[in-house]
Amino acid sequence: MQCLANLRILRERDKEAGELLDKVLAQMFVEGTSRPVMFFVEGNPFNADFCKQTARLLMELSRFEDCIKVLESVVAMSEDNVKPMHDR
Repeated sequence: MQCLANLRILRERDKEAGELLDKVLAQMFVEGTSRPVMFFVEGNPFNADFCKQTARLLMELSRFEDCIKVLESVVAMSEDNVKPMHDR
């Protein structure tokens, strides 16, 4: 869906791109919250690179609030995986 959304943006079909990104966001976050699914599903396909690409597409559509929500989930995901130096 993300690739299709990018293609729609390139072809200046922003409404269709937005609809596809809505589907991506629906799969990324727990319904009705801004809590990402990535914290609740083992083997989650939404890695940081996927999230950053989604944020870029949202930014191109001027959907800044959604973009921030996605990027905040990337930061949270990174903070979850940080270990103190003495634990390494």
